[in-house]
Amino acid sequence: MPRILVSDTNIWIDFHRADLLNAVFRLPYTFCTTDFVKAELTTPGIDYMISLGLTIHSLDGNEIKQLYGLCQSFNNSALADVSCLFLANALNCPLLTGDGRLRKTAGQQGVIVYGSLWLLDRLFTLKIISGKEASEGLRAMMTKNGRLPKEACQKRLTAWDAAC
Repeated sequence: MPRILVSDTNIWIDFHRADLLNAVFRLPYTFCTTDFVKAELTTPGIDYMISLGLTIHSLDGNEIKQLYGLCQSFNNSALADVSCLFLANALNCPLLTGDGRLRKTAGQQGVIVYGSLWLLDRLFTLKIISGKEASEGLRAMMTKNGRLPKEACQKRLTAWDAAC
């Protein structure tokens, strides 16, 4: 099981909407991201995220140079997203993202990718949240996040509602 997980911005937005940020940081992982994500994460606020335990990794000059090269080769991918893939590669750890393009690119590079549903599964499996909390959180995410796979969401909602 991974100990360190690199996260992009959309993961934190999803869990903020679900009112489950505090729960996520009770999982047995170290969550980190890059200073590029730090710069774009306004909701929830970065200071709050750091107070929960989010670690910020600053890239040095050489890493930034490599990062810009990767951005060009990935053709129009956002700098913050590519910085997370770069860091996950550098740390040899999984990437947390819901971004389809980033998931695909990471998979092509052999990086393990997890998303919001995986985190919700872990929260429920480890009994950090109840079935009711998982269902409510997922429903809150679904109202604002069109990226989540509907069939996978419905399967979880059915199971979690039955667990209540």
